Amino acid sequence: MISRRQGWKRQNKWNDEVTAFDHERERYTRQAKGHNRVITVLRAKLESDPAAH
Repeated sequence: MISRRQGWKRQNKWNDEVTAFDHERERYTRQAKGHNRVITVLRAKLESDPAAH
């Protein structure tokens, strides 16, 4: 899957619109894999920790 995504990027490198769309697609793919959940948990942990401010 990763190699296919990289191939997609290389193929459309010249096209800014498609590249922007690819970034969106990659972001949603990352969300679907749950990576954003880790970031959300870390952010919540930081916000609840007064020493982090």
